[in-house]
Amino acid sequence: MAAEAISLIVHAHASWWDGLCSQLEEAIPTEPTEFINSVALRLVVVELAVRFGALLASWGVKLEPMEQEKVDTEKVLLPVLLREVLQHFKVTRAALAKELDVSKEAVDQWLATDAVVRVALVDDIAEVIAEKTGGDWTRLSAFLRAARLLTLVFKALRDRVGKETSDELVGALLRLTQVALVSFHEQVDGLDGQRRVMALGEPLSLGSALEMGQRARDAMLAREQDDFWKGAIRAMPGDWKGHLADALIFERRRCELRNIRAQEGLQFLDIDGEQMHLSGLVRALVPEDALPPALARLLHEPPEVLNKARLELSTAIYFELSSKKDEPGVWRKLMELAESCRVALREVNEEERVGWTAVMLLSYTLGAVCLMKEFCADESSDVWVWWERIGAVNQSLQSAPIVNDPRLLELPSHARGIQDSIRETWEKLDRIRQARAHATPGA
Repeated sequence: MAAEAISLIVHAHASWWDGLCSQLEEAIPTEPTEFINSVALRLVVVELAVRFGALLASWGVKLEPMEQEKVDTEKVLLPVLLREVLQHFKVTRAALAKELDVSKEAVDQWLATDAVVRVALVDDIAEVIAEKTGGDWTRLSAFLRAARLLTLVFKALRDRVGKETSDELVGALLRLTQVALVSFHEQVDGLDGQRRVMALGEPLSLGSALEMGQRARDAMLAREQDDFWKGAIRAMPGDWKGHLADALIFERRRCELRNIRAQEGLQFLDIDGEQMHLSGLVRALVPEDALPPALARLLHEPPEVLNKARLELSTAIYFELSSKKDEPGVWRKLMELAESCRVALREVNEEERVGWTAVMLLSYTLGAVCLMKEFCADESSDVWVWWERIGAVNQSLQSAPIVNDPRLLELPSHARGIQDSIRETWEKLDRIRQARAHATPGA
């Protein structure tokens, strides 16, 4: 049976994947994380789409590629598909119960949202429908068995990664499978029955390892709009180890930034943005040709060129933000920039330190000024809100490395003055907050 064949193929593919993961863990030991799992699952989804596309093509199914839209996982689970099949062939639940010699309540239970019926029941249901409609029960059974297999997979997936991620993966699998299906139909066009089945058997069993599977991936790449999924499509199974190694480095950098943020009292650092900041690690997510040409070229430059470009970009960002200093909330972006400079200061050489320090101090100073200006202009003066905001800025400023350097002119003294002003303002707000809390029991 085709469904049994695809089950064996998926099992073999999973075993191979487990072996690949074992090799990877030996090379770069790491605990599974949400990000690593997401990257790995995207790779698996693309390869499964190639194989499922070949399977559907061998059954003669023809579907047009779907638009890039979100899919609700619940609508592609086996119980939902069973209900749609019964409705399409005009087979009532009562009639199905009678043919299978069970109660209607039992059929209702099979069609419940979270139910996954036994394989034997799938075959029985397919046979009943085929008898009433004169169709091929083996093909319907194979379809329902495949749906059952996917239901088991995605129910487990939903429980592990959540509905939102599960919906994304299901939607991508359906979208990419349909593109692969069209590609396979085009590739075997003109072949007779047996030769067609034999040709489609190769991508069904070996996936992207052969030319037909590679062509299906090319078709996916041509239609796909999401840059992250393009990266997964480009990563052939033989390249997975390198692709995941980049993702692991990316994740380690994320953990390192979390530790830096905790150790140095950073309050505004955008970890994801910092990781992507002119870093070759971006390739763990986005294919290089999806990047702006200037950034793509920088990915191949030595560290000193990258650091210079980062400093120039950070300086440009500062001047851009300073031109918007009257806009609400710009102080937060300036604080993010200042803390990003603090992270860079941990990695640059002595010659580069003065430039990074200057941008850090300028960002801190202007950010604090913008914050205080916004605070004074707030007629509502919600003590609790401003106590929290100014407290976060105070904590970041008090831990900032402000050193005297004649090349920085008056910047360090201005920054220290801002430190004192922010600290005093926060302490006043804290006294007001505490007084109100004592005056209002339970507040």
